[in-house]
Amino acid sequence: MFANHKQLFALPMALLACFTVQAGEPEMLPPGVFGISQTVNDMLRIDAERAQLSEQKMLSEAKSRHSGTAILGGILPSVAQAQQVETPKPIPAPPPVRFEVLGIFGLGENLLADVAIDNARVRFKRGQSSPLGAGADFPYQLISIKVPCVKLADANKAEHNVCLSKSGL
Repeated sequence: MFANHKQLFALPMALLACFTVQAGEPEMLPPGVFGISQTVNDMLRIDAERAQLSEQKMLSEAKSRHSGTAILGGILPSVAQAQQVETPKPIPAPPPVRFEVLGIFGLGENLLADVAIDNARVRFKRGQSSPLGAGADFPYQLISIKVPCVKLADANKAEHNVCLSKSGL
């Protein structure tokens, strides 16, 4: 398998000899072996010192700029900002309700109107304020049916006059 088993052990033995330190002798290491880790440690130390100086500078600038009310240059909210009462944002108005008369049919007092209120189909009968199958608590009540229009009132008593479109006539 190996041409010469002596070659197999020659490299590890040579490396071991390089790193062996005898008592009383100064430490003799190959150039650059441990110098790399020392250089990395020096770079990390220098970087940490620079970061600390930068943070101290930002803090002192923030204190002088805001008379001591800012912390870490605005990273954290200041005491003055925390004590201010936020004005509540207005609640957006709900989208307007969409009405569409789908059809008016029947005769006299038996006149019926199908109306889509936000795409929900309801049927009103002349002489009854609530839609058929709904209770008095339904949010829209019938005021009148006058062909081609239907007049409804909402819970706030606002009137909505909705008419058939020309395509529905």
